[in-house]
Amino acid sequence: MPRTEAANEQIRRETASRILASARAVYARKGGAATVAEIAKEAGVSQGLPYRYFRTKQELFRSLIQGILHDQSESTGWAQSSGGSPGERFERMVTNMVELRRMSPELFQAFHQGLDRRTLPAKLRQDIIQHGQRVRLTLRHLIEEGQATGEIVEGNPDQLLVALLAILEGLSRIGWAHSASEEVAFPEAKIVLRMFLRERRTP
Repeated sequence: MPRTEAANEQIRRETASRILASARAVYARKGGAATVAEIAKEAGVSQGLPYRYFRTKQELFRSLIQGILHDQSESTGWAQSSGGSPGERFERMVTNMVELRRMSPELFQAFHQGLDRRTLPAKLRQDIIQHGQRVRLTLRHLIEEGQATGEIVEGNPDQLLVALLAILEGLSRIGWAHSASEEVAFPEAKIVLRMFLRERRTP
């Protein structure tokens, strides 16, 4: 029995997702030197198949970066929309950011490779910049609000923010460099959070 159009569409979506996942891994390793042939080999498909879904290598890379931006925006939005005090929202957001780096280090390496590319279309580069600004602004507001409620340690909010971003950047790079090693103990989010959250007092 021939496949239905719905079944064909499902296959197309799954294939496109597999190609993008492979592109993420290859770009993380090789940056702009990655080729469509290498991506196809990683995905286990013929060299010509990616072009049925993405007309050019540039279009494939744009789709990859846009997918990363969407995933990060979704996770940031979830952390903020779940309610709770500023400290609880800060804890959720930072935990999510740390766990994403532990589970998918290649995602952030690919993202950083994207930031380094000078050939990015202006619109995509602007989207990346605006995404980073939104994340930093959200974290800074939570730090200020958490200090006001006594949940977050005292200190200059901008300096605390830079310290947190430096930690996350370091985790992104360490996680990728040692992703295949069992000797590196990737820190739990609670270790990072101890630097920023006051100890909760129980009644």
